[in-house]
Amino acid sequence: KLLLEITIRKADKVRSCPRHEVPQTPATPVVVEALIPLQKLIEQDILGLDKTNQRSLQRHV
Repeated sequence: KLLLEITIRKADKVRSCPRHEVPQTPATPVVVEALIPLQKLIEQDILGLDKTNQRSLQRHV
């Protein structure tokens, strides 16, 4: 089982970020093998679309 922990900051603990400063966000590690099933699912869904929508979606994949 995968257990996710969510941290919610209270308004009094959130600090503002100056405009010139880019907030640091954690990078999500991605393994190519994890994306292959998603790509195959998208390719299957493409077959159910008409030709115009197929071309539109394929440009984004």
